[in-house]
Amino acid sequence: MLDLYQSQILDRSQNPRFRGELEHFTHQAEGANLSCGDEISWQLLINDNKIITIKYQSRACTICTASADMLAEELENKPLSEVKNWTTEKVTELLGIPLSPVRLKCALLPLEALKSITPS
Repeated sequence: MLDLYQSQILDRSQNPRFRGELEHFTHQAEGANLSCGDEISWQLLINDNKIITIKYQSRACTICTASADMLAEELENKPLSEVKNWTTEKVTELLGIPLSPVRLKCALLPLEALKSITPS
């Protein structure tokens, strides 16, 4: 089972579905992990506090990139308020692999950046 999750993480890192830039967006957020150098920048189109479209740009490790891509997929077409309900446990469950404390910081960076966006 672990192999399935590992291959999914590699696929999301090598073939991200939500990486890119939005031509029109209403909100943006950035985050960086100074200890490892991961950086992420989010662009979101939000209407009536619902995430209509979400994209990110990153210079990040495999875990961070996969986490961002999977998180984007989970949050697109959902209320922005749902972001605050995401926890460390939900992110690790989404990734499906055990993470060391250092790798956990990588996995949580995309969520931490998104949590800085406040509803209108």
